[in-house]
Amino acid sequence: MRIQGQREANVEALLVEIVMKRQQMMEIAEQTGFTSCETIQCSQELDGLLNRYQKQLLEHQEKQSLFSFLGSKFALQKS
Repeated sequence: MRIQGQREANVEALLVEIVMKRQQMMEIAEQTGFTSCETIQCSQELDGLLNRYQKQLLEHQEKQSLFSFLGSKFALQKS
């Protein structure tokens, strides 16, 4: 359970980073324009954070699927 708690904390921290980076990007865009180098750089940083978040979600889903599969295999063997 400790690993799951750490993972959830990491995901929550990443979500906070995403929200903050998005807000920063919008503020930069309002000041410098939506196509400015600063806005584009911030947007790319936000993309990186979103990619990390997506990767973590996929890894979690894969682990859940594996555990479900293994659990069902062991349940069948005990029957």
